[in-house]
Amino acid sequence: MNYQNSIIKNYRNNFPNRSLRVTAQETGINMSRLHRIFNGAEMKLQEYEAFEKCLRKQSCGGSQLKFVERILEGLSLMSEKELSFFEVEINHIVKLKQFTGESSIGQSALAQ
Repeated sequence: MNYQNSIIKNYRNNFPNRSLRVTAQETGINMSRLHRIFNGAEMKLQEYEAFEKCLRKQSCGGSQLKFVERILEGLSLMSEKELSFFEVEINHIVKLKQFTGESSIGQSALAQ
């Protein structure tokens, strides 16, 4: 299954009864274009992003969504060197969390 089919399947699973009209309003994609996409036409980058944003809204709370959007904005501004460093740090945090079963950031640090 390719990425486009995965996004569409995920969208339809999360919103099984959503009409084309409502989907068009949410995504900003024309209804006839949505019909073509749902019938196999290849998506453009902005259409991928529109579907992903709808899915993120569904899975995240409002503050989480703003946080994720802010992270994506920050990542788009980073150099390759900064991205590599960030990736190493994130991988370290994930491995530490998996190993200990606890958050690697103390609750007092989160409260600040």
